[in-house]
Amino acid sequence: MGVLKIITKPDADAKYLENAIHYIIYGHSIVSGGFNICPEYALEQMQIVKKYYGKTQGNQLVHFVISFNRNVWNIAYAEKLARKIAKYYADRYQILYAVHAEP
Repeated sequence: MGVLKIITKPDADAKYLENAIHYIIYGHSIVSGGFNICPEYALEQMQIVKKYYGKTQGNQLVHFVISFNRNVWNIAYAEKLARKIAKYYADRYQILYAVHAEP
């Protein structure tokens, strides 16, 4: 069984975007990837797109968190699901995703 959380911060500043990207890529990440973005340059690429569309203020990103019960935790399944969800939105957005394990 899983729990889905959708996190938005309407009053966030640009530092929030930087912190979120850093956490997604480096925060206990087992595997990470992206669609329409290169994870190593995600911050710069997202800032360029945000500036192009005039979206530099307010909500900086939408962050999905899917948590699984320890009894059903399986890295391969989690990676497959993360990629599938990310790919669903990939035709409209820059997507950065990761699978994390508890520290």
